Amino acid sequence: MERSEVREARRQLFKRIPCQEGRGYIELFNGNKYYGEFKNNLMGGIGRYEWKNGLIYEGEFNNNSINGIGKYTWKNTDEYVGKIENFIRNGYGKYVNNELQKNYVGEWKDGKLNGYGILKYDPEGKSYYEGEWLDNKKHGKGKMVYSSGNVYTGDWKNNLKDGFGKMEFKDRNEEYIGFWKNNLPNGKGIYLWNLDSPLNCQYPIHNQYEGDWDNGKKWGHGIFRYSSGAIYDGEWFDNMKHGIGIYISEYGYIYDGTFKYDRTTEPFNYYNNDNQYFFDLSLIYEDETMRNEQLKSLNTIIIRYIFELNSIYLKYRNIQPNENTIYKNYSLSYLQLWKLLEDCEISKTTNNSLIEMNRKYARIFKGKKYLNYKFHELHNEDLRLTLHDFYEYLIHVSYLLYSNTEIPSINEEGIAVCFSHFIKTNLLPINANTIISSDSKNDQVTILGTLIYKEIKDKYGKIICDIYKDRAYYHKKSLKSSKGDQTLSMRDIIYILKDYEILDDEILTLKKIIKIFSIYFIPGIDEDGIFNFDYEVIYYICFITIIKIYNTIIIYLYMLIIYNYII
Repeated sequence: MERSEVREARRQLFKRIPCQEGRGYIELFNGNKYYGEFKNNLMGGIGRYEWKNGLIYEGEFNNNSINGIGKYTWKNTDEYVGKIENFIRNGYGKYVNNELQKNYVGEWKDGKLNGYGILKYDPEGKSYYEGEWLDNKKHGKGKMVYSSGNVYTGDWKNNLKDGFGKMEFKDRNEEYIGFWKNNLPNGKGIYLWNLDSPLNCQYPIHNQYEGDWDNGKKWGHGIFRYSSGAIYDGEWFDNMKHGIGIYISEYGYIYDGTFKYDRTTEPFNYYNNDNQYFFDLSLIYEDETMRNEQLKSLNTIIIRYIFELNSIYLKYRNIQPNENTIYKNYSLSYLQLWKLLEDCEISKTTNNSLIEMNRKYARIFKGKKYLNYKFHELHNEDLRLTLHDFYEYLIHVSYLLYSNTEIPSINEEGIAVCFSHFIKTNLLPINANTIISSDSKNDQVTILGTLIYKEIKDKYGKIICDIYKDRAYYHKKSLKSSKGDQTLSMRDIIYILKDYEILDDEILTLKKIIKIFSIYFIPGIDEDGIFNFDYEVIYYICFITIIKIYNTIIIYLYMLIIYNYII
């Protein structure tokens, strides 16, 4: 109801004809009518007021004023039901616009949408806004679902996306999360372009930009990760690479220099006909000629086993995906890589721990301009690996495992023979043995294991992680200049389990805990009955131990129930 109508209604009410106590009827000089209850010769109680222009109010009155819960019905059949103060919609109420098929349910102030409420733009409620309002405008925190299926969740200002928010463009399979201004990305943000690629595509099936935006354009500093696996990290101007930047091709070749209007200012070949993939072997071979010979041999090996290597990458990429990350299952995570190494039983057969493998790979990134983060996050389970990264990790790990082993070979030597032996000895058997049908029992076990992992991580992951980080420290073999190479030993984990009274003399004995460690990733922890408590344990192994402890308790309780039932 408009303020002019309110003033006129009040003026006319005081021109009433004589009325009575109780229920009655009056008709004003201008033709407006009232039916209902009176109190002290004034409209008070429940009644119905009809304006000459067709507007109708039904509900509570007090001292000749509309106050309380009531219903407005306009001539065009629009309706409002809810709280009213002095003729004005104030409080909680529902408004229905039958002509435009919209309805609003929520808070009002001074006759306008103010506070929290839901505005539905169609009868089915497929398009709606739910959140905060200020004077009929979306303002504050809110969620907007568009008729296209697109969804925005975040901050609003004067009916515009402004502040921090996430936009899911479901009609074109894209999403943006970051800061906005005037309905456009502005400030820091991440944009993801998902691509329609085959399910068995070995590359991440998306393009991603993370960095600065200005009025909806990439502008400033940002990192673009291409679906091919290539990466650009540098300056942007008007959606173009422009300024100082570094480009790493999907094959590992690097351009570090100046870009102008999306092009390099110096010649650059992201691909080499002689060596398709480039791997950094500088820590192993100082001589450039030797490095090039090894690169050529490594590329030959990759081409020879390309199908098997890519199949393994794809298979493990889809195990236990992290649904909370924007990357989802587009590229292999360290967690998934560690699962592969666990299945290969490398720790058992070579007496090398997962920590040593991570350190071997991380060393090659120390001091690298863009890739230095891999040196500092060497034990981060959410770190991602492109297909090239996957090859490079396995190459360096194979050298760690077999460089001191005599391996007969006719065609290869050095790191190349180690990599070839690693593929044939460790990877190919696991690739052949993990082909599982969709209805197999193994699949059901995998699904159950994934659910248990997810449940424990969701409920207790942060607590366990905080405990680990609080007690972790640098060891003798740690990369001291790496921020992320602080770990715990087996002995430290045992002390933590004792501190939290997890160890006991019946279900979870010290020997059972040691057995769990000896099975997963830690070779030699129990050799001939002699316990070695000096093995380092990263957070991932600590967490897996908690899961195995959980399983042990469940199995014990299950057997106890069966035993009591039989007895």
